[in-house]
Amino acid sequence: VDVQILTIGTLAIVAVPGEFTTMSGRRLRETVKRELESSGSLKDIDVVVAGLCNVYTHYITTYEEYQVQRYEGASTIYGPHTLSAYIQSFRGLAKAIAENSVDQLPKGPEPPNFPDKKLISLLPPNPVDKKPNNTAFGDVVIDAQAAYKPGDVAEVTFISGNPRNSVGFMAGGTFLTVEKSDHVGGRWAVRYNDASWD
Repeated sequence: VDVQILTIGTLAIVAVPGEFTTMSGRRLRETVKRELESSGSLKDIDVVVAGLCNVYTHYITTYEEYQVQRYEGASTIYGPHTLSAYIQSFRGLAKAIAENSVDQLPKGPEPPNFPDKKLISLLPPNPVDKKPNNTAFGDVVIDAQAAYKPGDVAEVTFISGNPRNSVGFMAGGTFLTVEKSDHVGGRWAVRYNDASWD
């Protein structure tokens, strides 16, 4: 199971591959902090536990929580000592960081190489875009009104295809833009696109 600790100044991000309960997270955080500060070269470290990183190994509970067998304990698939195993792994990483001996750690597993030709897609194939006779893609069926009051909703209907068929042709990296004319020079300026919050 892949485990990581990233340090940026006095911040240590513990990348955990599962859902730690609150108490498990506290125990892990305290252990990593204590180990990082043990050599004296790092002080006042803030440790953040970042969940669901790299792989997913379900829940990680304390030994005591596992004994109760509520949802999280019953979903700790590697047994009652799962947290202890993770603490041991993360303690080793933290010690290597504190002692500046990360280069001596054993090399972890290489990520699998999945060439595009071997990947499968779970998306159905895109149907060929069709439009009504005597129309073109982009033709407006129902146009916007000439003016709106604050709070009005503008609705426009136009001939369009499946957005997945136009990924390679997106203008400026967006499927849709809302533009406003300056009414003077006939120039249009983009006000919103499909990533806008408004």
